[in-house]
Amino acid sequence: MNITDTLIGFGKEFSKKLQKSAKIDAMQVHGSLMQGFSDNYSDVDTMIYCNSKLTIQEVKKLLKGLEYFEIVCNSNWPIRLDVKYKGVKIMLLFVETKWMMHDLKNYIHILPMDYYMQRSAYVFLGNSKYYFDKLGVFKKSQKEIKKSILEKFKMNSYSLMKDLEYNFFLEKGAINIEILRNNDLFVSNIFSESLVSIYSILFALNNTFLMNKKWVYKYLPNFKVKPKLCLERLVEMAKIGNDKKTIDKKIGLFKEFIIDLKKLLK
Repeated sequence: MNITDTLIGFGKEFSKKLQKSAKIDAMQVHGSLMQGFSDNYSDVDTMIYCNSKLTIQEVKKLLKGLEYFEIVCNSNWPIRLDVKYKGVKIMLLFVETKWMMHDLKNYIHILPMDYYMQRSAYVFLGNSKYYFDKLGVFKKSQKEIKKSILEKFKMNSYSLMKDLEYNFFLEKGAINIEILRNNDLFVSNIFSESLVSIYSILFALNNTFLMNKKWVYKYLPNFKVKPKLCLERLVEMAKIGNDKKTIDKKIGLFKEFIIDLKKLLK
């Protein structure tokens, strides 16, 4: 049985049990499995939305029959359990429904570089599957929220491009000044942040938004709008070092890629 079949089995078996609880509103699965990127290192990320707090004893009773791998709780709530179902690790996070409801009301105000809200959007929108949604609000809101976020990310692409140009093309731009200062830490930071900006623009050009940097290398081969040899060039840019022998070459690679990317953005 592969991991997808295992998930289906888990969903069918335990969603029925969880749905019977008056305290539970919805059960959602998200993460690499839902994006089609699962492998032998993957687990299954599951969110359980509750209208009132459950005790760890209540949770264990609901999940009777599962092997507990680890119970992770910094406090009494929210409750996270890592369990095993037929050999597959499943992360279960029990949170209050009102937390997500608060996010639903605030998605309209998301800023493109707001990390928390990006992660929240990733959890909520990243090809999630709802085994049940008693309130009916989660599924209903997905399309509208996704459209709103995408519009913001598309508009933000132009600001990100201006930042990239400032970092690499001005004589007194960010990277040149920090190299003169021998500020190796911040030079490394500029390269890292610039890669993320490039990812965000590429995703916007392909009518989606960057949900998780971890899976960029999986998405890029399927993108239609991108510079030639896109993935190969980005990998080279990421791998090359920042020492004096290679940094000029690295800056040159970034400049070439940014020029090609800007042509597509126009």
